[in-house]
Amino acid sequence: MLTFILRRVLALIPLLFIVSVIVYGLILIVPGDPAITLAGGEEATNERIEEVQKELGLDRPFLVRYGEWVGNAAQLDFGRSLYSDLPITEEIAERFPKTLQIAGGALAFGLLVGIPLGIISGIRPRSVSDRAVVFITSAAIAIPTFWLALILILQLAVYRNILPSRGFVPFSESPAQWFEHMILPWITLGTLTAATIARQLRGALSDTMGSDHIRTSRSVGLPPVKVVGKHALKNSSAPVLTVVGLQIAYLLGGTVVVEQIFGIAGLGSYVLTAINRKDFPAMQGAVMFIALITVVVNLIVDISYALLNPKVRVE
Repeated sequence: MLTFILRRVLALIPLLFIVSVIVYGLILIVPGDPAITLAGGEEATNERIEEVQKELGLDRPFLVRYGEWVGNAAQLDFGRSLYSDLPITEEIAERFPKTLQIAGGALAFGLLVGIPLGIISGIRPRSVSDRAVVFITSAAIAIPTFWLALILILQLAVYRNILPSRGFVPFSESPAQWFEHMILPWITLGTLTAATIARQLRGALSDTMGSDHIRTSRSVGLPPVKVVGKHALKNSSAPVLTVVGLQIAYLLGGTVVVEQIFGIAGLGSYVLTAINRKDFPAMQGAVMFIALITVVVNLIVDISYALLNPKVRVE
């Protein structure tokens, strides 16, 4: 097991290197020059633009700048924001807990809804309940996140005034208000996750229910609940873990849209603001941090998968 973990950790090094090159290379493909913006926009003189470029270090070769940046990023030092002049790491630390609460709650919603739907659908393939679940999950996957958010806001906040439509209340101030403000973002972001988990579990459970050892368990008179809970679900859980790992990237990336719609000042809205302002250091630092979190979470998922499936460790 230790050898397996070591192999996985070593495999992350080239992956993180490629990600860092792509993230830092954003400065070359994103239109606009931060030096021009900070120098005064279209009215800025060439002398002033060159002066700002020297202050930002943009006059140096790309590889030199990248080498310095990746060395600092390895120590979680992403530099300073061009606009606030504050350390980007501090700004990320301030905003990331809100993003984590949104993504974590959405994942919990996805598991709580997706697993029961997957079980209902998977234990009786081609039944009425199975067709209903397939239809519901197909619709959930097809609907865009922003459109679902607007429907929920209109139905639950504007028309019926059941839940607040925007804002964030810290848990320490009021747990009840925190929960109320989180419900709509959780449902919006977690619906696709729930549908994906349900479909993956349905496929794995459907195959498992037709296997020989499940037929044997049924033939010896084991109760259906025990057959599904103790045997079928255990063998079907490993593929679901893989889906959960892949969903982490979607959930963290999806907060960009969700935070903007629901007026939550998290890391997702921070990235969007940095893009609009052409604040490249902030944009690069935030995206690299999200990529790092995603990689670490997927490493944990891989280890959990290996614990459930010994064949993976051997391979």
